[in-house]
This record gives sequence, C-alpha cells and structure tokens, in this order.
Amino acid sequence: APQSGAAGQQARAVCALDECEALCATCAQRPGSPANRCNAAGQACVDVNADPASVGDWECRCRAPASGTQVAAEAACGRNECAVRANRDTCSSADQVCMDPSEEEGDWECRCVEPQTGEPGRQVPASCGVDECAADGGWRVCAAAGQACTDPVPTATSRGDWFCTCAVTGATSVGAPAAPCAPTDGPCAQHASTCAAAGQVCVARGDDWFCACLQPASGEAAGGAVGSCALDECSATCATCAGAACAAAGQACEDPAPVDSSRGDWEC
Repeated sequence: APQSGAAGQQARAVCALDECEALCATCAQRPGSPANRCNAAGQACVDVNADPASVGDWECRCRAPASGTQVAAEAACGRNECAVRANRDTCSSADQVCMDPSEEEGDWECRCVEPQTGEPGRQVPASCGVDECAADGGWRVCAAAGQACTDPVPTATSRGDWFCTCAVTGATSVGAPAAPCAPTDGPCAQHASTCAAAGQVCVARGDDWFCACLQPASGEAAGGAVGSCALDECSATCATCAGAACAAAGQACEDPAPVDSSRGDWEC
C-alpha cells in the first residue's frame, strides 16, 4: 500500500499507483486530509500515469462547460457562457454576436454587429439600429453642403431614408447628393450638377472646383467627375462593409476590388 495489483504466482506482482484513488504523500488526497483535492473543488481527478515510479503527475480537470487543467493542484476553471449553444443561438438568431465579458455567471450578452449600434442585451438580443448619417457617412454629404443630416428611422430594416436639411429654409433633400439650399456662390454654382450626375459632390477651392466622392468612398478630380472612387470595405464603415465580422472570427479581411462600384465582394 498504497500501491495495488494482482498477486504474481512465483513472480513479481504488477503494481500500480493511482494517485487519485490512493492515500499517499504525493497523492491528490494525503493521509489525514478529509477529501481528494480535485473532488473537493468540484473537479475531476485524473492520474495520467499509474506507474508507481511516476508520482506527482495527477491532474485536476474542470468539468464541462468550464475548461482548465492543473498538475498536482486545483485547476483555475474559466467558463465561457457563449460556448453554450443555446446562448449563441439567442444572439445569432438576431444576427448578433455573443460575448461573455467575465467569468461571472449569467453575464453573457448579445452585441450588435457593425454598422449597427446599440446597447448590449444581457441574455437577450440587443436593440440594434443603423444611423445612416453616422454609419454610411450621410453627415459628411450634408455637411459638405452646409446642411444637417437626419435619419428619421435608425433601424436595420429602414435604409435609404436619411436626408439633408437646410439650416435656414428647412427644405430637405432625401438621400445623396444634398440639394443646394440657396443659390451657391463660386464655381460650384455652375458645376454642381456635373458632380451630382455622377453621385458626387462639388467642392470649391477659390476659383477652382472639384468633384469629390461621397463618404465612405474617397477620391476627387479637378474640373470633372471622379472616374473611380476608392472604397476598401475591410477598413471603411458602410452598409456593405465587413465591419468586425472577420476580426471577430480571428481571420483576415481582404477586399479584392477596393472601389465604390464594386461593393459586397470582401472576403474573410
């Protein structure tokens, strides 16, 4: 003792030492202690090598859904509540992601996926919305014309309803580009329609005028429309952009055609 094994007839017995079951100085339960250290911590005890010559290699292992292992001592068990399928499904059914911010029980939450925003929902789907003035750069379009941007229904299902409002007259222009609120001085008074026909906005610098791409795309051209507006959907924020989708899965994002005319083609 504490070894065990069948007696050998006219030969040595084959002995074993399960340090999870026996009582010994190197075992999970030492003589005089009330219980096995692993079991007392609510964990499983496993002796990976029952050879009597191999001592001190028993392990405490956390019980599912927690995870963790420690040799010859109690394990530090961490539980990711988003590993529970029912919890993940609660969030994924609303096109959201499940996050467990700590090891505290019952604090997992559903979070919005960009470009949607909203307060996380604790154990329920979050109330997510899309403010197109912020997410799709509508405010930049309006601001470039000296106007204010408003998204009357900032939800994921109500798209394309944002508008620019003239500060003085209160007149509105739905979508982009922004309509001029009053006769415009300078070169854009004559050339704004050229840019607008290409879905771009006219920008004046002194006596020169440029057509500029609408955010989140970028690019400008002097004296005419921009031929191709740049838009990397992996890094930009827009309705068709990747957002955090690839990064959340620990993957890289690539946009094979980073131009505004080719949307929705990014890849993880």
